[in-house]
Amino acid sequence: MLNDQGVLIRDDSPPLLQRDRELSGLTAALTAASRGEGSLVVIAGAAGTGKTALLAAAVGRARARGFVIRRSRGSELEQKLSFGAIRQLFEPLLRSASLDERERLLSGAAAPAAGLFTDTALGPVARGDGGFVTLHGLYWLAAGIADNGPLLLAVDDVHWSDAPSLRALNYLAGRLADVPIALFVALRPREENSVADLVTELEAQPAAHRLELAALASAAVAEIVRTAISDASDQLCAAFHESSAGNPFYLRELLRSVASENGAPPLAADVRKAAVASVGDRVMRRVAARGPHAPRLAAAMSVLGASGALRHAAAVAGQNQQDSADAARAMRRVELLAVEDPFEWIHPLVHRSIYDTLSVAERDDLHGRAADILAAAGASPSAVAAHLSALRPAGSARVVTGLLAAADEALGHDAPELAAAALRRALEEGVGEPSRAALLLQLGQVEVARRNPAAADVLRKVLDLSRDPRERALAAMALGESQIHHGQWDAAAATIATAIEEDDGRDPALTLELEMVHAVDCAFDPGLVDGFWAKEGRLRMLSHDDSWAGRALSALFAIVYAFRGERLQEVVPLCDRALTGNGLIAERGAGAWASTHILAGLAMVEAYERGGAFADELESAARTQGSVANAVAAKGYRGWVAARLGDLTTAEEILRPLIVATASNEMVLALVTAFWWITDAILERPSQDDIMGLIETLELPEPFMETTGGAWLMLTRGRVRALQGKRALAERDLRVAGSVFERLGFGPVHDPWRSTLALILPAESVDEARALVDAELALANASGVARPRGIVLRAAGLLTGGDDGVEILRESVRVLSDSPARYEHARSLVELGAALRRSGRRTDAREPLEAGMELGHFAGAERLVARARDELLAVDVRPRRVVRSGFAALTASERRIVRLAAEGRSNPEIAQALYVSLKTIETHLSHAYRKLDLSGPWARRRLPDLVAQTD
Repeated sequence: MLNDQGVLIRDDSPPLLQRDRELSGLTAALTAASRGEGSLVVIAGAAGTGKTALLAAAVGRARARGFVIRRSRGSELEQKLSFGAIRQLFEPLLRSASLDERERLLSGAAAPAAGLFTDTALGPVARGDGGFVTLHGLYWLAAGIADNGPLLLAVDDVHWSDAPSLRALNYLAGRLADVPIALFVALRPREENSVADLVTELEAQPAAHRLELAALASAAVAEIVRTAISDASDQLCAAFHESSAGNPFYLRELLRSVASENGAPPLAADVRKAAVASVGDRVMRRVAARGPHAPRLAAAMSVLGASGALRHAAAVAGQNQQDSADAARAMRRVELLAVEDPFEWIHPLVHRSIYDTLSVAERDDLHGRAADILAAAGASPSAVAAHLSALRPAGSARVVTGLLAAADEALGHDAPELAAAALRRALEEGVGEPSRAALLLQLGQVEVARRNPAAADVLRKVLDLSRDPRERALAAMALGESQIHHGQWDAAAATIATAIEEDDGRDPALTLELEMVHAVDCAFDPGLVDGFWAKEGRLRMLSHDDSWAGRALSALFAIVYAFRGERLQEVVPLCDRALTGNGLIAERGAGAWASTHILAGLAMVEAYERGGAFADELESAARTQGSVANAVAAKGYRGWVAARLGDLTTAEEILRPLIVATASNEMVLALVTAFWWITDAILERPSQDDIMGLIETLELPEPFMETTGGAWLMLTRGRVRALQGKRALAERDLRVAGSVFERLGFGPVHDPWRSTLALILPAESVDEARALVDAELALANASGVARPRGIVLRAAGLLTGGDDGVEILRESVRVLSDSPARYEHARSLVELGAALRRSGRRTDAREPLEAGMELGHFAGAERLVARARDELLAVDVRPRRVVRSGFAALTASERRIVRLAAEGRSNPEIAQALYVSLKTIETHLSHAYRKLDLSGPWARRRLPDLVAQTD
């Protein structure tokens, strides 16, 4: 029977035997979730060992405790549906919710998940992206549901779930500790299929509690047997145990078989003859005995999957609904079905046994009928395509059309692996239109998005087959992108150059696209950059075109000029030119790479307010258009700017989740960029030591290491190794990175790598160190930007030493005092104080050391503060306590949260905005209230006045 939420209640389920330990574990997890401490429980066991029954028992206990319960089940057919298991969990609830409740659940950070739920009853929704932002949205959707009471998410046969759903479950599983959500998943271990790695990842979640279901012992088997056969002998019970191997499902089938074949108590020999291998035949005999309509209906149900609407099964079977309802009722009475409508099989093995009896022709007929019926009923393209792809290829345009629709839907949910599968199946159909080359082009573009090395071979086939100029140009651009992803920058440039030569200007729009892609390839590769500058005049002319490609070229020049530290006065106008009319971010995934170039260019010239406004626009566009890369970039920009401004705590809070997201999604360039952004926090905050380990072990293709992205990784790793005292390794990394940046012409506005290298060189290399600093100081002075100039002056002062060095350090402090770079200012103050102490000017050292320590405290620079304290102790000064009360005592994180709370945002809204848990927000606010001397129910209302007094 079903409850009012459509959840199966099996009140007639037999009592569970030999499962007390497992039930206790599940009950403990439910109890913890009731207290707000969520967890993941993995129920693992072979087919028929009772996973489903145990999960049902857990559902019953959760219901008795007042949990909100959402259930789903994976199936082999539904592995082809993007987010199929997730939609089973949440779509019925969203469909039945009131408009106000639906808006609440899908607001804020949960909004990007709305695009996954496309049922028309839910109203207009945005397109989902299926990446980090959507996964985070699903987390907040679940958290919003749990606001109404503790939530149980029960997923059966998770090993048959689709890949996007498994990614979402993994994301959720890692964030359950602070929310009242119990996630129970049942699976077969070591099941070999396309999602095996994701299932293994779920099983390996650090906080997962694993319950391994063993076979029933002989005593438990005997108890079950004697429930059915009251006078069963020990010998008979032993025969059942031996023949079933203690598998509960097979045991029940054996009991049914011998009971139906012999009215008298069976003999042990009868049991041994009823081999488990014949379970499929026995199931079909039971189906046939249910009447003339049952076999055809059962066949239709097996084709439709693990569950579905009875009316659809009747239509596929070609029966009237009354006959089908009678047959379904009869099948439920003999425990073939658990529920009649919507039908649900009692066990996946029953479902599989029936499907396996069908001939290939019968399957073709039933899958074809199912596809037509589901399409007419308004089912999703992927649900229809699951049946179309099961048909034998027959040159059907209808099949290809359905598969292409499913591929488009999968891409809209950022499930490229499912889109690729649909396109490969479409190719097997062998139709004339669309052409094979056109289908291969689509497949190649999808494989590029997947970062699949096989994309190159697919796209080369397009170039071999196609004679259409535009098709060939698009294939070349996709091939070039694939080659870049795998570090083959020279090959990518050659591919695009050949395409440009082949086009020969016949299609001006296409020529511009190709020139733009070639320019991006060359601008960040030291081996190709000379070709970029050789065409600077032509490219600047093309950048005035009002097309997307023209605007993107403006963005490219903005970042290149900024990184080189030249023509900086043109950077903001170039960004404005690129963004004129909002055309850049209105297409191509919220502006694609061009948007990140604009963010970087504005950051380099310290146009932070303009950059922040654009980051807001970009994040909104990225969510709407489903661009996970630019959603990450917009969020990451804020973390990077926080680091540059000297708020390392906030930088850590923003960038750490992005590092996790980009690493898990194999977004290599975004990952190494995030490492570069967060370098200062890594060096100053012990909480980042695990990121140090990740940087040390990360291995990337050798050609990639010769490009800008690879150099960022080497630069960060070199600084980390220098901190760890690994000077020789640090020197090697910094020289490799510096070689790339020098050939590209990037100056200290981009990164003062020369100063970093100079300070770790051995004493015998002092002349080289001074030459490096002198060269960098000249570049910094020419740029006119205070931050790099102050950093290089600090290095110059440390290298010079003595009284002259002290004066240079004073100049560094003066320059940085006029810069927004508070952390760098703090570093120069501490270095000045330490230099004064070393020169014997102990009294003079106190002021800069104390100022540096206080500024470092507010920057979250923990190692710098510790060093300043040690320096003060060395001059016999007891360091004064850093402010412990009032607004000034708040950490960077606390200040940010207090400001958001003062704006009227609720705790969940703050948590969503900062990508942290509710518990983190509550903890920070609690600490902030104590420092601000706030308490009682009116504490929050006083925050706006306190914040206003500090601004």
